[in-house]
Formats: sequence, C-alpha cells, structure tokens
Amino acid sequence: MFVALGITVLAHSTDRWAPAVTAVLLIYLLSLWGYLGLQQKQMTIKYDLRNSVGYIHRLRDPQQLLILQIPHMEWSYRYYSSDFGPRPFNGSDQRLGVWAEGIYTNWGDSDEQARASAATQMEQLTKGHAEIWVLYSEVEMWDQRRLMDEWLATHGRIIEQADFPGARVVRYELTD
Repeated sequence: MFVALGITVLAHSTDRWAPAVTAVLLIYLLSLWGYLGLQQKQMTIKYDLRNSVGYIHRLRDPQQLLILQIPHMEWSYRYYSSDFGPRPFNGSDQRLGVWAEGIYTNWGDSDEQARASAATQMEQLTKGHAEIWVLYSEVEMWDQRRLMDEWLATHGRIIEQADFPGARVVRYELTD
C-alpha cells in the first residue's frame, strides 16, 4: 500500500519529471519483485533429505555401517529410500541395513570428559567396520562440539562427500 501511495503521489506531482521518475520507479519495483519471486522458486529453503538419502542408497552397500547423526533421520531414510508406493516402509529394514544413531554429546560435560566418552562410544560403534557412511543434518542439536567429526577425522579419512541443502553425506575409511 505504501508503494502504491508513493507512486500515486509521485505521479500527481506537478514537476515535469514526475511521470518519468514514476515510470522508472515502477519498472524497478516490478523487476525487483519478479527477480525475488524467481529466486524464491529456485532456492531450496528446507533440508534436502530426499536427495541425500537417495545418494547414500544408490552408492552404499547395506552391510556398510551408516551413522545417522540424529536418530529421527531413520524414518526419513526408510521413506526416501522406498519406491514411494502405497507401503513405503515395507522392506525398509533391508534398505537401511547396518546402521547406528550418532552419538549425543550435549550433556554439558567438560570437553575432556565429553571427548573421552565420544571416543569410547565411537570405538564401540565402528568396531569391525572398515568403511562407514555418515548422514549429517542439524548437527548442533546432537553434537555441538562436533566430537564425532573430530574422532572420525583422527581415525579415518574421507573417501567421498556430498553436500545438500541442510544435509551432508560423508563416507569414511577408518585407518586404525
């Protein structure tokens, strides 16, 4: 309303440049709104778990350990790895395969205690696995200090990774 009021006042101004200024302002505003509308249609504004799960599902052997940073991503994985038919969760145990919840480190322990606890949990979690996949999303909710990342960087190397809006997939080869 304020834009319309401003254009109306400008258009009815007695200055001889008023119609030209009004036209330029109107063209600018319409172009800006058109550009912003196009950006809104093209920009992903929510987490892209569908493509991140699809990426893992295509490349991962279900016998390789998959760590889901936040446990509720289990249901996203089960759904997005399906054929989206009438029963998307049928067979989801086989598609999900070997998996584990990411470690929760936000208990408020000191850095030293949390780091030691994370190391113990990660050693138990990854025992017997040479390669692991990790699906990260909303990491701060579960691991603000990124202690799981720290442990993986120390005990493994990144084989591949892919970034998606709000999600990241990393495949590690454990080195010790």
